[in-house]
Amino acid sequence: MLDIKEPFLFDGAFGTYYASLYDEDMPCELANIQYPSRVLQIHREYCEAGANAIKTNTL
Repeated sequence: MLDIKEPFLFDGAFGTYYASLYDEDMPCELANIQYPSRVLQIHREYCEAGANAIKTNTL
């Protein structure tokens, strides 16, 4: 087990956040192929907000 003294933060809900930013009738998983820069930007925002780890957008 990790010996971590401070909280270890993961990112937030990717799909919910993606849907709030982009009004499209498309599953957010398809953004990996069609809009990779959007996916990168969302993950970047979570990291900049203090996330220690991000989960992949690959359901």
